[in-house]
Amino acid sequence: MKRCPQCRRDYYDDTLLYCLDDGNALLEGPASGSDELDEPATAILSEPPVLAGELASSESSTRTFDRTTDQASILSVRPSAGNGSRPISSAEYLVGEVKKRKVVVAALLALVIVAGSSYFTYRHFVQTKPAHFERVKLTRITTEGNLQNVAVSPDGKYIAYTLLDAGKRSLWTKHLATGSRVPIVAPTDANIMTPYFFSHDGGYVFYGLNDEQNPTGAFFQVAVLGGPPKKILTDFASPVGLSPDGKRLAFARYRPGVASEQYQVWLADADGANESRLWS
Repeated sequence: MKRCPQCRRDYYDDTLLYCLDDGNALLEGPASGSDELDEPATAILSEPPVLAGELASSESSTRTFDRTTDQASILSVRPSAGNGSRPISSAEYLVGEVKKRKVVVAALLALVIVAGSSYFTYRHFVQTKPAHFERVKLTRITTEGNLQNVAVSPDGKYIAYTLLDAGKRSLWTKHLATGSRVPIVAPTDANIMTPYFFSHDGGYVFYGLNDEQNPTGAFFQVAVLGGPPKKILTDFASPVGLSPDGKRLAFARYRPGVASEQYQVWLADADGANESRLWS
């Protein structure tokens, strides 16, 4: 039997540790009909003092906290309505709380699923690196130190480049797989010689030239393995572009007249025919 030292209430349930009325620790004591003790009995504590939970009323539950973890871990919950009631385990208490808060639990579960799906999408789709960029190998294409402008064929098998030697410029093509190279335009005293692009079928190289015979610039076509160059355009002041279907050229011309019309955009067929002014 136990007694509350404050209100002197007796309890016959040896499992109780605290008074249900004022929350004081229960002491071993005589029955309510016995004489009052001269000194209060010693409290029996099997381990360091524990924290008492809040007691709202005589109908509220008593919660015992474990101080060994320094956290409010609920060890047991017992109803206070009457003696002899079956104690409620912590698992049963938690299950009951989950049932009361179904909406909150469902929302938390949905949030976890969305977060997991977002991470999976980012990890496997957004963050994935292209396989062909994981290992990059650099290969020297030419050892010539006086190489200038370069163009690459659509199939990646050839390059065309300008070579400066002894003050003269020449145009070369090189087969990358075998390393063989051939001159396709002989050395000349040109101020500018630039390979712009290959034809879509890779059979021709288009290049620009500025020299004594073509002071305003000329645009040529030559076979990829060499041959007589063919003049396509004259008098142009910009790089030349080829349309996606390979049938039209776009370029600019300079006119030192009215300031608003100094540079004009022109179109022409791939062979240089049918020139027409597009925009100024």
